Amino acid sequence: MSTKVETTNTTASLPWQSLTSFTASTILSEKVWRVVNDLLFVAAGLSLYAIGSRAIRQAPPALSYASYIVLALTVRKIVSTIIGYAVYPATLMFSKDQLARQEEHATQQLNHQGFITQKITLYKSGVAYDATIIGHKDTIANGKWVIHAFGNGMAMEQVMDKIPGENLRNGANTLLVNGSSVGRSKGFPTRYQKSAGFEAGLQFLEKEVKATHIAFKGLSLGGGMMSEAVLTHKFDLSKVKYLGISDRTFSRLSDVAAALVGCIVTPIFYLSGVQLDSVAGAEKLKQLKIEHIIIQHSSKQHRGTDGVIPDCVSLAPKLEPAQTRTFLLSPKIPHDGYLPRDIDTQLHEKVKTFFGQA
Repeated sequence: MSTKVETTNTTASLPWQSLTSFTASTILSEKVWRVVNDLLFVAAGLSLYAIGSRAIRQAPPALSYASYIVLALTVRKIVSTIIGYAVYPATLMFSKDQLARQEEHATQQLNHQGFITQKITLYKSGVAYDATIIGHKDTIANGKWVIHAFGNGMAMEQVMDKIPGENLRNGANTLLVNGSSVGRSKGFPTRYQKSAGFEAGLQFLEKEVKATHIAFKGLSLGGGMMSEAVLTHKFDLSKVKYLGISDRTFSRLSDVAAALVGCIVTPIFYLSGVQLDSVAGAEKLKQLKIEHIIIQHSSKQHRGTDGVIPDCVSLAPKLEPAQTRTFLLSPKIPHDGYLPRDIDTQLHEKVKTFFGQA
């Protein structure tokens, strides 16, 4: 479902350029969980009242058990949200005014360079995600796109002036999405909502833009969020060619936490439902025979670190070689900043080859 209005674009418009919003489809389990989450705190309040007033003692056993289960689920949701904010500080770092100024400056620069920019709101399960479509006037209609998910301290407005140019080198256009609760995106940094905006972006490119080639790239925490989107997405392999790019990301979020804080946090991550599983996402891509590029810092016996993620819990060491996988490894890859020139050149050639496929 999408909403249309007139746009101020002065170029010849494509049908999707009149859209200001897009609502992604959801499967039955997503609909059920949305209802559960919408009613959870109301049910928890009733359960607390029943327990506090001792009315629970006169209730049937099944209702008593249900009340305690509801309270347990509510505590789980609160804990998962708190952990979500802790691992995704971008949700708290930026003011909307600050990001708006960066966006305005970037938009002016892009327009001078021949790029077309368009805001769009992506909806999934009732949550709105802020996104920006950017394409050069020479490529906007070619069907080739890259969707990006960023690190835990990043918002799309910060890199909006740089990434479109990088994608243009490969003949592709750009879709940027802010994760849940970052900037103008709504929701909470829970496992589902952190990834839902990116899955909605994939649906938008497939259903409205009619993309022929889609690369989905996740940097650091964005790699985990994009992996979760991969796990829930139904890929249209008959119509679209796909490329996954995992850039300096982790194997599982709980593994990073255990390496940095201690193994005591591992069960907390599983019990609270905040796990992000890049390994599972990579395995799905392998099963679907979707090409996957993994960029990672490397060291002997995985004892080093890229400055943030220890090599022993990064994604690359957890994956077996496969025909569809390309590993771009180097001990010189930093977690923050630019890739070494040789790695960047290899990545550019791989991506350019992908977008050059018929």
